[in-house]
Amino acid sequence: MSGDLTIIDLPNNANLGENYPLNGVTDEHARQFRKKYKLQVEEDVFIRGVLATRNRAVIEARFRKAIEVSGRQDVSLKLKIGTYTFTDLEVESLKGSWTRGRWETLRHTARLHWLLIVTCNFAAVTQGWDQTAMAGAAIYIMTALGRPITNSAVSAPTSKPDSQIPLGNTWLFGFLVGAPFLFGAPIGLLVTDRLTEIWQFGRRGAICASGIFSFISVVGSASIHTWPQFLAFRILLGVGMAGKASIVPILLSETSPKNVRGILVMCWQLFVALGIALGSIANISVYKLDTRQSWRYMFISAFIPALLLFSLVLFSPESPRWLLKKSGKKVGEKSDEKSDSRVRQALKSLVQLHDQPSPILTCGELYLLHKRLIEEQEYFGIKSPDRSIPADEVALQEEMPEKAPDLRKNRELVQATTDHLSDSNAFTQTAPGYPLVTSIKHVSWRQRWNIMRREGRMRRANYAAGAVMISQQLCGINLLALMADTFFRNSVVRNSTSPDPNENLVLLAFSLGFGACNFLSNILALFFIDSSEGRRRLLNWSFPGMALSLLCSALVLASPENTSRRAKDTVVAFNFIFLLLFTASYSIGEGPAAFVIASEVFPLVNRELGMSLAVFWNFLGAGLLALLSPALTRETGLAALWGLFSGINLLVWFACYVLIPNTGNEELEDVLKRLDVPTRAALIYSLARLWRKICKSMDYAFHFMTCNRKTWEGSGYGPSLEPLEEMIESIRDEKNLTIQQAADCISWTMIWRKFESERMQEDFIDYNKPKHPRAELQPDVEPAIIRRHSYP
Repeated sequence: MSGDLTIIDLPNNANLGENYPLNGVTDEHARQFRKKYKLQVEEDVFIRGVLATRNRAVIEARFRKAIEVSGRQDVSLKLKIGTYTFTDLEVESLKGSWTRGRWETLRHTARLHWLLIVTCNFAAVTQGWDQTAMAGAAIYIMTALGRPITNSAVSAPTSKPDSQIPLGNTWLFGFLVGAPFLFGAPIGLLVTDRLTEIWQFGRRGAICASGIFSFISVVGSASIHTWPQFLAFRILLGVGMAGKASIVPILLSETSPKNVRGILVMCWQLFVALGIALGSIANISVYKLDTRQSWRYMFISAFIPALLLFSLVLFSPESPRWLLKKSGKKVGEKSDEKSDSRVRQALKSLVQLHDQPSPILTCGELYLLHKRLIEEQEYFGIKSPDRSIPADEVALQEEMPEKAPDLRKNRELVQATTDHLSDSNAFTQTAPGYPLVTSIKHVSWRQRWNIMRREGRMRRANYAAGAVMISQQLCGINLLALMADTFFRNSVVRNSTSPDPNENLVLLAFSLGFGACNFLSNILALFFIDSSEGRRRLLNWSFPGMALSLLCSALVLASPENTSRRAKDTVVAFNFIFLLLFTASYSIGEGPAAFVIASEVFPLVNRELGMSLAVFWNFLGAGLLALLSPALTRETGLAALWGLFSGINLLVWFACYVLIPNTGNEELEDVLKRLDVPTRAALIYSLARLWRKICKSMDYAFHFMTCNRKTWEGSGYGPSLEPLEEMIESIRDEKNLTIQQAADCISWTMIWRKFESERMQEDFIDYNKPKHPRAELQPDVEPAIIRRHSYP
């Protein structure tokens, strides 16, 4: 350090350790990478970017220490790695990007990145508005189609809907409400991945196509006269909704810095809630234009965000990760130009997303993303194509990798050894020691399905995404989102085919209150989603709150009926309050966390396919819920229905507690490593943690009622359990086992013995460092170990 100037001088050492993603990468690797893909960046700048990214952990620690010592962010720094000296502009770019906090990162987000975020938010608003349009239109649409679902009898708020209406009308209403989800689930699973894979639409193109489907569907729904016409446009809406739900969270996840990834991805749920609120406002605004035909205006009002969506999306940057993934050369392609151009486009996209005065950060990030993608492909057994092997043999290996002949493997080894000086292998030859294959490989649709089925990490990713997405429907929130006005009519106001317009206006106002509560509660999750264990913590807050509030609402509705006006108003008020608490509990936890978790647990190799499958389960649950809930409400009443979903919330809470890994501030490519833990070990570990928490609470409560009170930190038995990943790693190192073998060692008995040994160690204290006040009064005690529980 010289005056106010801090000089960081690091050796150009490529062997940093296995924990460094670019361990073993030298300046020669960077030079040949730039040459191979003809990147339009100065050679020295690209090399410095790669070297800085390779040493990021060390450099970032030095940056933070210099800032801490000086007490200000604008400390003067000089950086040098070997013979490469970084310019002041490059140092400022690296320091700013690597040391900013969450809110500072958001404040310095590039303009084109903000355009991408706003575009994705319009997609979410469209999603919420489309749902609310149906919820508001339900007041009159079934009557207008000649299939009324209520009768003219007035009933108390706590009673069941009258059963004189034909049951077929009730089932048809549920089918029309759930049609976008029932049809969107399988169609979206088949089409969404194809939009990006076969038709080369990319993330942006798939979102644009989804916006067009949504636009056509809402305009068409406003002009229908029969229920089959309405069903056709509802199916189109389902395709658009499935596409947006699958791609938008992925695009946000792939383009977000790691310290704000949770915040930006949860914008999907936040703006879905905003769309619900705005749709409710639109419903109220158009209702009095023509009460009988207002449902048409409710549908067509949803075209506004859809039009803005596909108008903006084509001006937004594409995902650099998708561009790198598509740089793989297909079998039969003779020229490398198309594949190489994808890498150059990825660099351009990174420059647009960062918008830094120097491209040094984007150069290092491009090289890192390229290397991590190849690591993923190697992990899943996807190897780089060898140009010397006939195309039919390569195709055979792709379709049936388990039947690839041993002769082919031997020939690959011989070819790699004897032809290392050939032009096709020049990249590897000029960069000796390069730990990866030279280029990204194209992965076919069938290969990705095989990976989904056979790989342990992928099964865990499917369990985690499926659990959190199915739980979003099983918690019961979409009973309000999809049919808010119908539910509020049965539980709050009255049941009638000829309601007073002012009463219908009250129903729409209740729906607006639900949407506003949903949106405002989502904002609270912004402050916790990216903290340590933030995703799991929000889920642990959310499910108990939903279960308790639904139970209270069920008890209120199940209370004895009273004909007095005051008693009815009391039931209405308490029911609405508990439903608002239920909505708030959902919006602060399960709502925002579901799509965040599902979008980050899948590897880039088949992220679209994994997310499409997760959305399939989510939409299938929503469709079945919409189909069955009108009939269930009619037959059982709302009190029994809310009680049922209260119990279901506790079950899905436990499923999420076991199956969902803790994701947070790690890089997107590092999330997959947290899925190494087998499900059986995760179940045993989760039960042990849950049992310890119960014992901790009981121990604290027992001593609180006595004179010998304990602090919360001192309650329970033994120290807290170490993370499951660390426990498996320690067993693996101790016994020299694989991860699977080490995980198989996890058992309830082993964990209990660990508790006992740790408790026994805590029961003894060193006499030279007495922890009990009476120990200081006994200097001659023998032996020199005092048992802690020998004192009262």
